[in-house]
Amino acid sequence: MATTSKFVKYLNTYGYEKGTYRKISKYIDTENHKKVVVALAICIGIFGAMSILRALGIHEDMALGGYLGLAFASIAFLIAEYHTHSMSPLVSTAFFYLTFILVFAYVIEVGVIRAPNERTVTICLLLCAAPSLLTDRPWRVVVVSTLATIVFIVTAYHYKAADAFLSDTINSLCSLGLGLAMGLSAQKTRIDGYVDRYAKARAAKLDGLTGILNKTSFEAEASFMIEAGMTGALLIMDADNFKDINDTYGHAKGDDVIRAIGQSIDLNRRGGDLAGRFGGDEFCVLLVGNIPPETPQNYFTRLTNTFNDQCPQDVRRADGALPSLSCGAALIRPGYTFDTAFAVADAALYEAKQSRNNVIIVR
Repeated sequence: MATTSKFVKYLNTYGYEKGTYRKISKYIDTENHKKVVVALAICIGIFGAMSILRALGIHEDMALGGYLGLAFASIAFLIAEYHTHSMSPLVSTAFFYLTFILVFAYVIEVGVIRAPNERTVTICLLLCAAPSLLTDRPWRVVVVSTLATIVFIVTAYHYKAADAFLSDTINSLCSLGLGLAMGLSAQKTRIDGYVDRYAKARAAKLDGLTGILNKTSFEAEASFMIEAGMTGALLIMDADNFKDINDTYGHAKGDDVIRAIGQSIDLNRRGGDLAGRFGGDEFCVLLVGNIPPETPQNYFTRLTNTFNDQCPQDVRRADGALPSLSCGAALIRPGYTFDTAFAVADAALYEAKQSRNNVIIVR
């Protein structure tokens, strides 16, 4: 995987909010997890079969029992890892490393202790495969693979003949470098693919001009929340005499005003609130929670103050004032649907627009 700082920097190029890294990481692990478990299970199966064959060649009952124990324990840890993955990432990771350690123990026993005069091939296979199989943060993958290599070299030094030790040392170090390069590169490529997919999926929900939700996404999320029994208030607002702004200053300045409204809405909403652009100069905000009746008014006051700062200062009405907003709000009551709340807020907006001067009507 890419490092956290680089990954967050990459995500920030899309304008993602804080916490997206954790969401993406979990998504990647979930998507990739089954493939990794299958790959590791195949490795265990291969090592298990090889250990049985080696034990039969050694003709020692203790060796056969020990190798079978390693194989079955590896399978048990892998099953435990699979079942705990969605419940506890920390426990899942621990089982994953335990599985790896048992497979590594087989390599030490069979490839070093039991074969002091032979070159060990399995350590090369393990070090090449492990970085791709261990779905964990890069520094832990590097540390675990490096420690495994060091333990192997130290053990080989005590048990191997000189020529076999030299050959195994060179091969293991080369396999470590190759495995880390291939494994981390493959995981980086996999992450980039998921980030691009996530970015495209998220971009489809957002309004291209303001960066807040588009009409379809806002309606879908607000409908679900309201019909699930959520309390709060639905606000509809637009700019007064927006057509005059476009006619007087041009559509580019009109877009600047729209962006200023969207930014002001986003800056003043709380966590959990929804904000969306319905098209043109019309915006919707869903304030969630057990809010008192004065909350929509307080929110709109903060919003208009922010908008006065964000709005292009060279865009003025005929009377010299900055553009104003009008807002209609519906306090969500039991039995309301999104359509019901929208109709109430829309009627309140129509009433507020009679004044056309930063007025909100709450119903």
